Amino acid sequence: MNFQEFKEKYQKVEVPEYPNSVLDAIPEPIVSVRVSTYMHAKYIKECLDGILMQKTSFPFEILIGEDQSSDGTREICIEYAKKYPNQIRLILHKRENNIHINGRPTAKFQGIYTSYLCRGKYSAVVEGDDYWTDPEKLQKQVMYLESHPDCSFTCHDVEIVYEDVPEVFPFQTVWNKNEIYFPDVFNHHFVSFLSIVYRRSMLSTPPAWFSQAVVGDIPLVLVLAHKGYGYYFTEKMGVKRKNPGGVTQDPLRQKTDMAPLFYFIYKNVQEYTDGKYKYLTFPKLAGYERSFARKSFAKFHLKTFFKNSFLAFYHEPDYLFKKIFRIK
Repeated sequence: MNFQEFKEKYQKVEVPEYPNSVLDAIPEPIVSVRVSTYMHAKYIKECLDGILMQKTSFPFEILIGEDQSSDGTREICIEYAKKYPNQIRLILHKRENNIHINGRPTAKFQGIYTSYLCRGKYSAVVEGDDYWTDPEKLQKQVMYLESHPDCSFTCHDVEIVYEDVPEVFPFQTVWNKNEIYFPDVFNHHFVSFLSIVYRRSMLSTPPAWFSQAVVGDIPLVLVLAHKGYGYYFTEKMGVKRKNPGGVTQDPLRQKTDMAPLFYFIYKNVQEYTDGKYKYLTFPKLAGYERSFARKSFAKFHLKTFFKNSFLAFYHEPDYLFKKIFRIK
């Protein structure tokens, strides 16, 4: 789906851009840093300062997708856009354009829309309540990408900070090797969104199904790992916040059955990769389908039960055999 097709399908009202001189000041940015923010008044300054402090040997632009916050986030972003007109492009999104998933508004429209505006050879991403702590983060990651053309993305360890929310099972950020391949990121979700810098040519046009994926990091990393390998820096170069305003802490989302939404992601990954990793994707899909079948049977939805039972058998025909004989 190209930019025009995306706008025709999802855009209901015009999306203004705050006046700036970035296109003239930085005609060929090496990196486009994309910031996604909504209701982050408490955090957005630290996020933007972490980007602006970057010491690089190359030019980079900053694109802020502000999703019409009502807590002062937009006003803070405008202050920064006024102060740095040669580096910041502020995209003033409207809530009317929000893409809804499972009846809930998401940041999908502003995130994908803003990504189409990126011009850099590489893209970096960070959400407005997270921030970078290493002033040489971009330099390190881009230099590696420049010298390793087969590498599609780089990432790094991050610090997790819990603010006014319980610390649940530790979020995995550490990996035991530098080079990352598709099975690594399929089986272990250790790549933090704020740590990613990727080769934009690998994903210049996002797959159409990205707009309906409930999360953005898992599809992005899986697609990039399919296109090339990733490189993991062991240094902690940023902070990931877990706070009441975060997506994963949304009480309505916590009450939502997320299984169908993640099934949608893995089903599309299976199709996007043309079955190259079916030894991974098939058992994953079968696990969801068996769960769906059990729930359908409990509710006497027999048509759905048989459908999912058949799909589960198709994707993992030896499951019962392994279960009976306890074979892993």
